[in-house]
Amino acid sequence: MRRSRVLTTTATAGLLTAMAAGGCASGPEGGGGPDRYRTVTASPRRDTEAARKANRKGLAHLERDDLEKAAKDFQRALSADVEFGPAHNNLGKVHFRRERWYKAAWEFEYAARLMPDRAEPYNNLGLLLERGGELDRAIKRYREAVERDPDRIAYKANLARALARRGDRTQELRELLKEVAEKHDSDQWRDWAKRELRALPQ
Repeated sequence: MRRSRVLTTTATAGLLTAMAAGGCASGPEGGGGPDRYRTVTASPRRDTEAARKANRKGLAHLERDDLEKAAKDFQRALSADVEFGPAHNNLGKVHFRRERWYKAAWEFEYAARLMPDRAEPYNNLGLLLERGGELDRAIKRYREAVERDPDRIAYKANLARALARRGDRTQELRELLKEVAEKHDSDQWRDWAKRELRALPQ
């Protein structure tokens, strides 16, 4: 019977180091060592349509913030087809909300490998790494997200925030802030970008 693979990446390793250094009270995954984590035991027969249906149900529960039911649906999707990337990404979101950092990173990394052209897993990894204070690695991931979906202003906003937090004062940051100030649908983001723009040297 096939099992999903454990991903050991520099991004995940760096994240775990950062979270440990930051003193997360519940540990990097909220209990249990990272070497014990597996998403599911996969069925030897892939059923992608069943995976899609379970993933859709999980998304509905996730929108209602019912994390327990959402997790079960995403795991059911991956039992049907362990290579169904969207369910890995969505299960990562559940772990992120539960502050189970290692598990979230594991799922986002797996999703990125299964869906190398999709931007969202890279953005999600950026959020995790930034949360852990790994700004250089977060910026790399945000850039990868922007490269894959240059029209998504949310990804550019995240990249701009990480660059500003790192102390960058570059033309790249200036251009990103201008876009966020003009195009983001959130007043809070637009106001933040305008303040950051005013603070940049002329």
